[in-house]
Amino acid sequence: MDSKFHYGQEVMVFDRKGKYVSRGKVMGIHRCNPTVYDIQPAREESLAKRLCGMSETQLRPVGKPVLAYERRENSPMHIMDEA
Repeated sequence: MDSKFHYGQEVMVFDRKGKYVSRGKVMGIHRCNPTVYDIQPAREESLAKRLCGMSETQLRPVGKPVLAYERRENSPMHIMDEA
């Protein structure tokens, strides 16, 4: 069984009605049918605040921001193919 999310991935958590709850990281994956996840909310150090048993439908991945000062690897571009 391949899970949609992996450990340490940042996600947004929604309730069953689709309303935003919090943002956090995946800290536990329970590979039962269906797969459920434990999410540690951002800026919370207490394990008591952990959201347990969240389904894949309640999670959305958060993309990594592209920072202006990060170097990106660019592949060579062919400007003039016929010279």
